[in-house]
Amino acid sequence: QDYVKKIWSGEHPRPSKEYPADCRDFLITLGVHTMPSVEQIGDVFVMGVTGLDMSIGLAGLVNGLHREGKDLSSLPLKEQPWIVDGNKNMRRPAELFDKTGKVERLLGEDPDLYTDKEIRFNLGQKLMKELGFKQLEDVTLEDILGRIKAAVKTGADVPFQVYEWMEQGLNKGWLNADELIGKLKGKNWVYTDDRMMFP
Repeated sequence: QDYVKKIWSGEHPRPSKEYPADCRDFLITLGVHTMPSVEQIGDVFVMGVTGLDMSIGLAGLVNGLHREGKDLSSLPLKEQPWIVDGNKNMRRPAELFDKTGKVERLLGEDPDLYTDKEIRFNLGQKLMKELGFKQLEDVTLEDILGRIKAAVKTGADVPFQVYEWMEQGLNKGWLNADELIGKLKGKNWVYTDDRMMFP
């Protein structure tokens, strides 16, 4: 499997190439595994995940084991950095957002916020949520301020969704008006029709 090669670089134990292709089912019947065990994946975490290929491979294998109903509770999937972000840094799942359309429209495309796209594809949205990747409801005021700051720095538009998020937060009570005013005081955050930012 490609996922296995990405982790063990072809050094994993496997049947000889001398066996013809039509022996595959027979070998599986004899007990030859088609993918690593949970214990073998655990050993990879002990060694440490050191790069993008390993992270991509682990994402694919973890998802495969999860689909098979294997018990993954022994793996430090939430505690240990093993997910590569868009800037090739190793992160824990809870440090990154699931890159849904709504999240991206609100927070932008900063690669530091999301995992590498191949890892995202390998994990799938359901497993990403179970692993603790942040969702739309986990967006904080600090995330929004980061979005505004990036727009001011680059001259990009601040999307309407940012102001809508603030309004909803104030109306529903999960955003404090005094805190919001304090955080925005003196900062350019009001985006005008002539593409200018003002305090």
